[in-house]
Amino acid sequence: MVVLVLVLIVDVGFILFSGSGESPNKDSILEDEKIYIGLYVGDIDGHVSENWYLFYERLIEFYEEEKIPAGFSFYSATIEDDEEFNNLIKRMYESPYIELIQKGYRGDDAELNMENLSFEEQKQIIKDGQDHFREKMQEILGKDDINLPTSYNQIGGKFNEDTMKATESLGFKIYYDMFVGDDVVPLESTDTFDIVQYGVSFTRDGQPGKETIFQNPTELLKEINDYQREDLTILTINGDRVIPLWCHHQDFESKTVEEKVDESKWDIYVQTIHKLKEDPRIIFVSPSQIYEMRH
Repeated sequence: MVVLVLVLIVDVGFILFSGSGESPNKDSILEDEKIYIGLYVGDIDGHVSENWYLFYERLIEFYEEEKIPAGFSFYSATIEDDEEFNNLIKRMYESPYIELIQKGYRGDDAELNMENLSFEEQKQIIKDGQDHFREKMQEILGKDDINLPTSYNQIGGKFNEDTMKATESLGFKIYYDMFVGDDVVPLESTDTFDIVQYGVSFTRDGQPGKETIFQNPTELLKEINDYQREDLTILTINGDRVIPLWCHHQDFESKTVEEKVDESKWDIYVQTIHKLKEDPRIIFVSPSQIYEMRH
């Protein structure tokens, strides 16, 4: 009788965990679960130093070589007349692997206090961002027919009911952010509009900037494995969790050499994505793909 009980325990361990059955393999996703990972890079900005353009190019080349979808948020007001930056935006726009996510319009003080604006004021800011993007892309591409982003992101996470109504009325399908801003509350997705307000950060404190420290691949995979929220709804596709994995371009800046890439952070970034890519249970998705698969 005792032997039978021991065998049952081992069998349960084998079913629940990948690996030997003695303990969970923390470098892997639980065996009976798929996880949809949305890779996100924030704050593509035409007003940054030109020294960062080479890093933007590195990001584009990485995702195209790996053939992995990702979402890049951008401030449309920073697309001006810089030919080098505009060529980079053109490459992102035309890439089959990179989805541009509109981030407000200017990223200024008004947008940092978006939740205090009326519906009409919020809608006008977002529309100005759309219109500017359309006009500049028409110039850059030399054609009138421009596909506007259907994914939206808001500086400071200041997204409320009015912002949701404004974005959806302008043709957006998904709000794609990694946190809930101060003085606002989490919102629920509707039948026609999806909301993401959570995610796992490459940085240990979830903050942007060169002072941040990146989690190593094992730490990140463990956080993905264990990720749950009680304060808001985690989106699912066919019952499997959707988890954004995020960072900002400024996170990669070296603490010791200004405007230079911290290569150790870049190595962690690449190693983590490669490790995820090797796991057959991981499915990479862009924001619009999340929406399409859920609807």
